[in-house]
Amino acid sequence: MFDTLKMTRRIVMASLVALLASGSIASANASFSGILSAGTIVCLNAELVPSSFTIQGNATDLSGNPIAVKWSIWHGPSPLQINAWLLKQMSPSIWQVAGTTGDYMQACVNNNSGVDVYVNLSQYVR
Repeated sequence: MFDTLKMTRRIVMASLVALLASGSIASANASFSGILSAGTIVCLNAELVPSSFTIQGNATDLSGNPIAVKWSIWHGPSPLQINAWLLKQMSPSIWQVAGTTGDYMQACVNNNSGVDVYVNLSQYVR
């Protein structure tokens, strides 16, 4: 049986762990939380990076168990020319800082797991 409370607790705990690992409490410049069907890709808005770019996220199956998906950071010289990736990582969660200053960057998640997943994805620009 689908235990909503159990899944909510796991998602909240994973989010708090990611927040504490970041060393600061700041609101995300862009974020997405929701269910992604298998094969779906979501990218947040491209943003100009003056100093640093941080991506945080976690993914679970609909029962609340961690599941690996593909996380990526893309960059380019303008919001319309985001065409090079800095990071591609398969894992149930991510916390990564990138430092290509002066570029536009965006965080993406690709649900290539084969099942529907619940995803939290945030990007922070400093």
